[in-house]
Amino acid sequence: MRKMMMFAIAIFCVAWATLVTPVSAHASVLGETQITFERAIGIAIGRTGGGILKEIEWKRGRRGPVYEAEMYHNGQKHEITINAVTGEITRHKSKRSKSHQALIGLTDSEVTSVRAIQLAEAAIARIGGGTVREIIWEYKYGMLVCEVEVNNNGRKYEIKFNAATGEIIEID
Repeated sequence: MRKMMMFAIAIFCVAWATLVTPVSAHASVLGETQITFERAIGIAIGRTGGGILKEIEWKRGRRGPVYEAEMYHNGQKHEITINAVTGEITRHKSKRSKSHQALIGLTDSEVTSVRAIQLAEAAIARIGGGTVREIIWEYKYGMLVCEVEVNNNGRKYEIKFNAATGEIIEID
């Protein structure tokens, strides 16, 4: 009886661990890899049909890792959640927003996915490696600034670039 009870408890523990293990852990066991920031940006732009990427961030969601992107296109604010393992869009919410007015003077050529990727690569090179966790475009210091958050060896770095010149303004 005691052996049967121990066996039942062991089966329950294995089943529970399987259910609560993040999707990314299952994916790595299956040999799948997470999609890159570049691919996530491309998926978000493809969903909106173009526009301006204001922010993209990697997060661990309830069902595994996701990218959350905020984009503006044709006067609409788009909030897009992308599964970081499969690339599937799991949520897309759009609405008319007055906050897009701050970005009206920008053109797609000023805030492009290509520029975001260039600055993310520059941030990683400056820190000496790591993983990009977030890219944010905003007006600060009287100019357009691209802030790139990088994690390297358990430490978080925030590198702020002059978006026009690519010059590093600040490293936190």
